[in-house]
Amino acid sequence: MNLAQAVGICAYEVHLASTHASRASVEAASPPSDHQLREAFYSQLETLLLQIGYLYPHTAAKKMRKLRRLFDRAEPSRTEIAQLRGILGQLSWADTHYTTQDHAGQDQVDRDTPPTDTAPSDL
Repeated sequence: MNLAQAVGICAYEVHLASTHASRASVEAASPPSDHQLREAFYSQLETLLLQIGYLYPHTAAKKMRKLRRLFDRAEPSRTEIAQLRGILGQLSWADTHYTTQDHAGQDQVDRDTPPTDTAPSDL
């Protein structure tokens, strides 16, 4: 083995160790979500996706199975589920709020352009 190969192997091992340590510290900081929390999230997600027209009643079950697999692979923590549910709640509110304005005969909101007065997010 030459010096370049040894450095490459060491760098790889350091990367693996840091990735494992990062994941372990995140897991220690926030406990994993339980089945009940995830089910509440999936229910809220399905309701919103039906509300906005992404899902249709006749295809909802199949698409939700795929979305469940995606989120289950990510193994979200309780904090992450809470953040996702907060986002879903805000999206549902915004959809209802803007839809109500549209139907009330007030100025219609251009849904293709984001509001210009929003502050940048510090996620």
